[in-house]
Amino acid sequence: MQPNLTPTLIPGHLDPLRRQVRRTNRLNPMFAVAYFCLFAVSVLLVVNAPESNTISRAYCAVILVTVGLILGLVFLRKLTEPKPVNWLTPETAFTASYVVVHFLYILLWLTGVYDLGDEIWYWRQADCPDVVCKTLAMCTACLAAFHCGFCMLRCRLPVTNDYRPSTLSGWQRLGKVMTRTSLVLLAVFVALIGSAFLGGNYSGSSFGFLPNVVFLIFQGLIIASVTVMVLSRASIRSTTRKLMALDLALVLLGAFALLLHGDRSLFLVIIVTVVAAISEFVKPIKLQTGVLAVIGLFMLFGVSQIARTADDRSIFAFYDAGRENWDKSFELSARTFGASGLCAFVAVDWAPERHDYYWGQLKTNDLAGLVPFGRKLFGVTQSPDTSSSHLFTFLIQGSTRRVSGCGSSVFGDIYLEVGFWGACLFFMLLGLFYRFVTEKSRSSRNLLWKVAFIALIAVSAICGRYGITSLLIRHVGYPVIYTAFFAFILGVKLVGRPGNSVSAVRY
Repeated sequence: MQPNLTPTLIPGHLDPLRRQVRRTNRLNPMFAVAYFCLFAVSVLLVVNAPESNTISRAYCAVILVTVGLILGLVFLRKLTEPKPVNWLTPETAFTASYVVVHFLYILLWLTGVYDLGDEIWYWRQADCPDVVCKTLAMCTACLAAFHCGFCMLRCRLPVTNDYRPSTLSGWQRLGKVMTRTSLVLLAVFVALIGSAFLGGNYSGSSFGFLPNVVFLIFQGLIIASVTVMVLSRASIRSTTRKLMALDLALVLLGAFALLLHGDRSLFLVIIVTVVAAISEFVKPIKLQTGVLAVIGLFMLFGVSQIARTADDRSIFAFYDAGRENWDKSFELSARTFGASGLCAFVAVDWAPERHDYYWGQLKTNDLAGLVPFGRKLFGVTQSPDTSSSHLFTFLIQGSTRRVSGCGSSVFGDIYLEVGFWGACLFFMLLGLFYRFVTEKSRSSRNLLWKVAFIALIAVSAICGRYGITSLLIRHVGYPVIYTAFFAFILGVKLVGRPGNSVSAVRY
């Protein structure tokens, strides 16, 4: 597999790339205006949303059409990017995760493709059908605001990913050390918690301080190590490629072990990290391949929903669960993501009618948990007002002390803090941040920006079901810090020097 190449950075060949970048910058304001128009339409839908216990199917259909128009604009905008187009980028991953969590269930409910049984908005103590229409319109407005913000920054001329042998050699050593260290940390975590690894717990936080620290470091380090490993070996020939294949095989084996452990989200993060790094630094993933991969992973989520609750947690039991329930996997995943989308409905039902907005209180307590035992150190107890996930679990299930909580919603998490208009502003700024990281990564030879870019893609793939702020720190900030730390220890320069024969540039 040869590295993905575009016209070389030499006079005469650089001009076509510059023209493509200029064309993108001319079209971006037009896309921003189009997204803003869809945002305005969504706001009108919010204002005129029906508030009865009978959900308007016509209204929901209009919402889904608006979402479809946003997705269509995303597709057209990607087609205008400099070639070859990489479809797996932070904003596309964010869009896919956001749409699946907040709109897939309502699409299946509206079309009747599956018999979903009782509607999700009646699940346990939720009982909030009167806010479903309004919430869907709010979610649509925030999605349009995100893409409007993404199109506000100009595209930069990308630099080549061809580096001098001395740079690649140092980065290869850095990637190898980080990869092996992360795999050792996973083995240490398994050794510390023993048979509880197959007990269905999602992290090490239930087993004490040391397992929690080990698991927390592993999460960030595996993202950074895969990125550095693939980037540093993308343009190297056979022997090093074989070593990279071996390391990637070990990483994927560790990811599957986590899936057996019950942590589907971290499994997905690792898989997306591997695929995103290959797509960005080696060869772009085709759109058709990406769509099929998303469907496959989506169905795998449904299978793991059954497998992780079985008495036998072996790889053979997982295979049997997949073989016996593969035809039901899509429906099971739809229910799982629909349960996360329910959190958005519950958030709008809760604030501000039943409780005032939290104005940062949930975020302050939630961020304390990024430090091992940070909540205990800062006196934060496990109660509904400590995080949006605890609050949603309490409002839906009646208690925060559940083995399996309700998770959160990227929209609901922000809405609880600042309301609808504050959420719109937040998502617009989030879109600006996504574009800034994307352009810095592609116009800079600093390894830290490359790590941040791939980590942002991995985070975006799961962010629909979580609060975005803690994810950005845990899965983007920490990988960058770990990369800088290991580079300092090993004496590796973070800014790569371009190759003597200036090779191809990737956008």
